[in-house]
Amino acid sequence: MAEGVRISPFMRTDNRFPASDNYFSSGKNRVKKNSRSETTLFSIVDDDESMREAIESLVESLGFRAETFASTEEFVQCDHLGQIACLILDVHLPGMSGLELQRLLSFATYAFPIIFISGRGDDRMREYALKGGAVEFLYKPFTAEALLTAVHSALKR
Repeated sequence: MAEGVRISPFMRTDNRFPASDNYFSSGKNRVKKNSRSETTLFSIVDDDESMREAIESLVESLGFRAETFASTEEFVQCDHLGQIACLILDVHLPGMSGLELQRLLSFATYAFPIIFISGRGDDRMREYALKGGAVEFLYKPFTAEALLTAVHSALKR
């Protein structure tokens, strides 16, 4: 994975981030590939379709399963919340915001790590999300390396 590559809704991520046979590697971060990799499910919630697709392609290029949702309301209707290994969640969404969903999930029995992404976030919002238990808060556009680091941290939880 190239240092400084940015995730953008205007670029295709497929074929740009090939995984080796045994490791997903990017600089100092190496995620060991195992039988769990292909069954690990990431959910991506973002109202920007091209951003959802770019992140989905990157997650799948690492050997994980990914599903996308355009809103928090669509996400909570999912019938397999207990199978999610990690949620990649935009902050600013129509209807319920990502931060509101994080708060709602804190009262539920589902405990999966959350990686927040935002194009309009500020330090106060970032601090709120992290204090609420988020693994990371990434500002768009973010590098593939930054997302890989966050994914690595999420899978350690």
